[in-house]
Amino acid sequence: MALSRRRILAVLSSVPILGWLQPGGTKALAGDLESSPFAYVSPFKHNKQLSRCQAEVWYVSYQGHIHVCSDSKSWRVRALSQGLDRARIWLGDVGEWLESNAAYKGLPAFDAKAEIVSDGEVLDKLLDRFGDKYPLEWLLWRAAFRDGIADGSRTMLRYTLQ
Repeated sequence: MALSRRRILAVLSSVPILGWLQPGGTKALAGDLESSPFAYVSPFKHNKQLSRCQAEVWYVSYQGHIHVCSDSKSWRVRALSQGLDRARIWLGDVGEWLESNAAYKGLPAFDAKAEIVSDGEVLDKLLDRFGDKYPLEWLLWRAAFRDGIADGSRTMLRYTLQ
């Protein structure tokens, strides 16, 4: 069984003493920028259609923007180099999203403009916010995010809601 963010959240929230630590838990209001546990992101293609690259991701809100830390080889990141800086973002939680028959598309959606965050001070603040939002998960993922930002294998994206 592969370790995923979803499985980590499910296990942690199933432990009664730890469930209260989950940001919004499974009761987060869909569309609530601060408490929603997940964002679902899809870049737009040149023809204005949504990309097939659609994923459930951890995110943090900072200064009114949504921030996502992605593998630098992901389409979300590579699309920017092709001038594809528009994306659609859904906020909420639909359970096992790959098995949800695209239920996330029924959540509140926002179109956004994407850009890469490169300011070191801002990156540090954002990574700290990931730790605040996902405290137990961060024990496992902190090094991968921080080291990935440092070595270029991960990229922080800022989405400005349109």
